[in-house]
Amino acid sequence: MRSPDGSAEALAAAVRVCSSTPETVAQAAALLDEALLIVWGDGAQATTAVVNAPRGAVAAAIAAQAAAWRADMIVLTRRRRPAISRLVLGSVADQVMRKASCPVLTVHPAKG
Repeated sequence: MRSPDGSAEALAAAVRVCSSTPETVAQAAALLDEALLIVWGDGAQATTAVVNAPRGAVAAAIAAQAAAWRADMIVLTRRRRPAISRLVLGSVADQVMRKASCPVLTVHPAKG
């Protein structure tokens, strides 16, 4: 997300978007398109991308995309998983936080 004025509206929209977890690239793209309409409607600037990379390279791809945009913040969804699962399998969100050159906001999807 790119929001030069630090818009609270943009951040609130990002949190609303992260309340669900898309299962396909098409679902993710549609969700991001919806988010852009919300953010732009509030007068904020934002950019989105669906990053598709091999499993071990997703975090680096997200961080690289954000760096290329000179993003002010990365907002992404964190899957609800037991801590042991994250410890054993790792977490893309944790890796993005370590690799990104800007702040990273992670949001748990709504229970459903």
